[in-house]
Amino acid sequence: MSTTSLRILDQAERLFAEQGFNETSLRAITSAAEVNIASVNYHFGSKKNLIQAVFNRYLEDFYSGYNEQISALAVDSQAVTQRQAIEAAIIAMLGRDLNVARARRFMMLLRHAYAQQQGHLRRFIQDHYNDDYRRMIQHLAGKKLQDGAKLKFYWRLQFLMGAAMFSLAEFDTLDAIADAQYHERISTHELLDLFIPTALAILNPQSEEC
Repeated sequence: MSTTSLRILDQAERLFAEQGFNETSLRAITSAAEVNIASVNYHFGSKKNLIQAVFNRYLEDFYSGYNEQISALAVDSQAVTQRQAIEAAIIAMLGRDLNVARARRFMMLLRHAYAQQQGHLRRFIQDHYNDDYRRMIQHLAGKKLQDGAKLKFYWRLQFLMGAAMFSLAEFDTLDAIADAQYHERISTHELLDLFIPTALAILNPQSEEC
């Protein structure tokens, strides 16, 4: 990828995360990247393609990292535990350099993708990452789901995603509130450590009332 396209991609990722997809114009991106509109059209073709490229860069690294972590366990794919799957997903989310800031930015992007109904993005992800996604979901489920349990697990997974998106995307605000109330702060790494047992509890409620 050329220096120009990387510069466009970096600024698009930042602005989309901070402002949202609908609110970010191509002109704002080109101004931040110090290129002209023709450069965006040449390298990406359209704003939709640029949005897809932003997600593709992250998802390519994420699923590569996740599959690498699972392979390192040296166990059959069917034997991967839910805790191992969650830990592998967290490490993959942070990337090889354990970049918490980038993980937080991606959660902000995901939040906008859900809120602004980017149908083209959902289709793009299904076309390119459906097999990887299904494999990870199988690991997170911890067992083969019967038809009657699939819908419940789907919603538990959405609760989990919602918790992750809100906690990471709004970390600075939540941390400031905690500091005001309890006079204590927490690092994002400590937050992720707290997240693992919470994720397990969401995916495996002890009763239907949980």
